[in-house]
Amino acid sequence: MDGKQLRRRRVAEGIPGYVVCGRANIARSRLSDIELGHVEPSDEELKRIGSAIEGILAEKEKITQLAAENGLALTGIRL
Repeated sequence: MDGKQLRRRRVAEGIPGYVVCGRANIARSRLSDIELGHVEPSDEELKRIGSAIEGILAEKEKITQLAAENGLALTGIRL
């Protein structure tokens, strides 16, 4: 997966860039450069970004499940 594909995925899932940066331990400007194709990221950076997105989605799913089990809806809640 390249930077542009990661960006499409991140945006489609509604995940802010700063959240991914915190998880992947990279600067926001670096993520932007990677997503826009201005720099060639290392395999390690791509892996960290991809893992960050997957981890965020997994936690979002857990929270959604817990809310549903307790009769709550998470509409309108952003990361």
